[in-house]
Amino acid sequence: METDKNGNVTYSKIITISSSGITAISIRPNPNHGRFTIESDGSLGKNTAVNIYNALGELVHSSTADFSSRPSAEYYLPDLAQGMYFVTIVDSGHTSTHKLIIE
Repeated sequence: METDKNGNVTYSKIITISSSGITAISIRPNPNHGRFTIESDGSLGKNTAVNIYNALGELVHSSTADFSSRPSAEYYLPDLAQGMYFVTIVDSGHTSTHKLIIE
């Protein structure tokens, strides 16, 4: 997220790092300050694993989300330090990894 001198906010585009069998996942806003939403096209199920790793590959957050009844899950992780993270989503044996920037 970037704010100009007039207070206008812009966001970077969403980049998929890798994907295996999972389609149309987005993380918004990205970059953010620890509050973001993971959105699905409806292809994810009830017990979808969401794991977040720091740039060193250390697991910093792990949870399960139910995307079967709602196509999005909101996260608020204020304790994450500024930097680059990787969000790995695992559903029915398929994995998708996405870059996440915390400012």
